[in-house]
Amino acid sequence: MRVTTEQFKGMMRSTWPVVAYSKEHPDEDFVGDVVKQIEDILAKTGSRHQEYDIHYNLFIIMGHKPKK
Repeated sequence: MRVTTEQFKGMMRSTWPVVAYSKEHPDEDFVGDVVKQIEDILAKTGSRHQEYDIHYNLFIIMGHKPKK
C-alpha cells in the first residue's frame, strides 16, 4: 500500500494502540518518530519521494527484511 507521509500519520494516529499509547505517554510522538525513521531510510537510499511503501519500511524499522 502506498500513501503520502500525511496520510500515514493520520492513519496511524487513529489506530487504537497508538491512541491508547498517546494517552499514557502524552509527551512522546510515536508516529512522528516512525515517520522520521522512514524518511531517513528513504534519504539513505536516495529516494526523495513523498510516497512510500508502508509495509516494506515498517519491516525494515522492526529489523526484518521482507521479500519483495
